[in-house]
Amino acid sequence: ILIENQISGQQIQSSIVGIGLNVNQEGFSLSTATSMAIKKEHTYRLNDVLAELLQWIEARYLQLRSHIDLKEEYVAALYGRGEKRSFKSGDESFEGIIRGIDSVGMLEVETDMGKRYFDLKQIQFVS
Repeated sequence: ILIENQISGQQIQSSIVGIGLNVNQEGFSLSTATSMAIKKEHTYRLNDVLAELLQWIEARYLQLRSHIDLKEEYVAALYGRGEKRSFKSGDESFEGIIRGIDSVGMLEVETDMGKRYFDLKQIQFVS
């Protein structure tokens, strides 16, 4: 998912969201890449996947328009949340526990050095 926001002051004025979804692809140049077909051992009809994806997007869009706060649901779904994991940020490697996100969306990780906050692409899992 790629999200580009246009911000004016403290307010998001607009957002552009792009989604890339590997559905039936089976060969990748990156060893970490995968697809729905590989994970579920099933070939999908692309029109069916698109229809379901569009229904899901519309439902979320309507929630946002209704000003429903999705932060709690988002935090609950964070991969690896609450588990001690190994991370890398720049040249630094460390262990920590993902606790949530702050008010501006930065990832909150509890480490031996205290709470640390990371922006997009500033941190990655180490296998």
